[in-house]
Amino acid sequence: MLAAVFLILQLDLGDDLIFVNYLLSLAIIVYFLLKPKADLIVTRKYLIHSKRSILKQLSKSNKYEIYEIKAIGCRGFHSDGWEIVDVFNGAGNNGGYSNTLMMKFKDKSTKTIEIAVSKKKLDRIVKIVDRRIQRRANTK
Repeated sequence: MLAAVFLILQLDLGDDLIFVNYLLSLAIIVYFLLKPKADLIVTRKYLIHSKRSILKQLSKSNKYEIYEIKAIGCRGFHSDGWEIVDVFNGAGNNGGYSNTLMMKFKDKSTKTIEIAVSKKKLDRIVKIVDRRIQRRANTK
C-alpha cells in the first residue's frame, strides 16, 4: 500500500495538479484501511465466514452449522500475494483473484462463497470440515 502511495506522490503532474496526487494517495489509504478483510473460521459447531473492517458498519459474518453441511469443496488458485496488484488488476471482493468455497446442505440448498483467502488455507479448512462431516456420518 505504501509503495503505491509513494509511486503516486512521485508522479510529476506539475504544481497545478499537485493536490490530485495527494487526493489519490488519500483515497488509496482510506480504501485499504476500510476494506473488509475476509476470513474463514472453524469452531466445533460452525463454519464462520467473516468480513472485518475498522468500521463496524462494513463488518459482517455468516455462520453455517457444520451439522447442516452435507458436502464441501473449493476451487481456485489464488495464494497470498501483494494486494495492490489485485486492486490494479480489477480484483474485488467477489472476483479477480479470489477462491471459491462451495457447500451443499442437507436441505439440498447450496451456497457458493467467493473469498480472498489463500488456496492453502481454504484447502485446510475444507479438510477440517469434511473430516467432521465424515465423523458425524460414521457415528450414525
